[in-house]
Amino acid sequence: MKNIFSSPEIPMLLAPLAGYSDAPCRRLACAFGADAAVTEMISAHSIIHRSKALKTLLAGFPGEKLLYVQLFGADPDTMAQAAEMLIGRADALDINMGCPVKKVIRQGAGSALMNTPETAGKIIKAVRRVWGGFLSVKIRLGLVPGDELYKTVIPLAADCGADMITVHGRYQKEMFSGTVHYSEIAEAVRLSSVPVTGNGDIIDFISLKKMLATGCRAVMIGRGAVGSPWIFYLLKGKTACLELKDTEVFPHSDFAIPGLDLLYLKRNTFSLNMAALIRVAMFHYNASADFYGEIKGLKEFRKHFARYIAGFPSLRDLRMEFFNSKTREESLQALHKYLAVCGEYFK
Repeated sequence: MKNIFSSPEIPMLLAPLAGYSDAPCRRLACAFGADAAVTEMISAHSIIHRSKALKTLLAGFPGEKLLYVQLFGADPDTMAQAAEMLIGRADALDINMGCPVKKVIRQGAGSALMNTPETAGKIIKAVRRVWGGFLSVKIRLGLVPGDELYKTVIPLAADCGADMITVHGRYQKEMFSGTVHYSEIAEAVRLSSVPVTGNGDIIDFISLKKMLATGCRAVMIGRGAVGSPWIFYLLKGKTACLELKDTEVFPHSDFAIPGLDLLYLKRNTFSLNMAALIRVAMFHYNASADFYGEIKGLKEFRKHFARYIAGFPSLRDLRMEFFNSKTREESLQALHKYLAVCGEYFK
C-alpha cells in the first residue's frame, strides 16, 4: 500500500459503511479526492467459505488503485485464514473492532473485542503473522461512556502489529447519537505509537478543524460522504471560486462531468449547484447499473439518491417517478426531468 502519510496534506479516507461503501460509492469518493476508500465490512467466515456475496464485496471499480478491505470476526485462526486468502487480492486490511451493531457484538466481534483485549491481541497478531501489507484496526472509545477501553486497546494494537489505528469518537452504547468526544480522541493520539485516524461527524470545515485539533494524522469520513462524495474535494480546500469546465476532470478521477459548477460560499459551508448535484447522482447511478446490472443497480442506488436530494425543495412527484422506475431508461428519464425542473426552480 502506498504510504498515505507521505503527503504534506492530511490524508482523507472513506470509512467502511455497511450497505453503502460498495465499488460505485468508493469510485465517487476517490474521484473527488479520497486518498483511500475502505470496503464494507466483510465476515472472515464468508471469505473462508467463499460466499456468493464476495464477488460483489471484494470487487474493485475501474482504475481502483488500492483495494482496502475491512474484516470482522471473533476467532484469531479464522481471521488469519481469511487474511491469508486475500493475499494478492487486497492491498490493505482493516480489522473491525468498532462496529456497534448488536448482531455483530453477539458474535464477540466488532466493538465487543474491546472488552476482550486478550482475544483482540491474538486476532491482530494472527493476521499480522500472515499479512505483510498495510494493516489497520478500527475501534471505538469503549462500550459504555467512561470505561475508556481505548486506553488498553490502543497500545495493544500497536504492539501486536497494527500500522494505523482509526478511532471513532463514541462509545458502543452511543451508536451514532450525541457528539464526538474530541478530548478522548486526543488522549488516544497521545497514547498511540502509530498514526491515529480520527473518525466521527466530519461534515464541514468546522468539524474537520475540531478533529485535526486532536492531533490525529488522518481523518476518515463516513456518513458525511453519503450523498455528498464531493466532501473530500471540499475539505482539501480546492473549491474556492472554482468552476470546472466541460473538459476538466477531478484529481484522481476517471471521468468528467459536463457543466459541473462548484460554488464556495463561506469558509465553513459549501453548496453544489443543483444541476451539478443531479449530474453527479446520474454518474453514480450509471456506475451502479454498470456494476450490478440494470435492476439491482437501480435498487442499490435508491438509498444513495435519497441522500443526494435530502434537504432540497420537495418535488415529490419527480422523486416518486424515479423511485418507481423499473428500467435504466425510465430512471434516467426521471433524473433528466428532475434536472430540468430543478434548473427552472433555481433560475
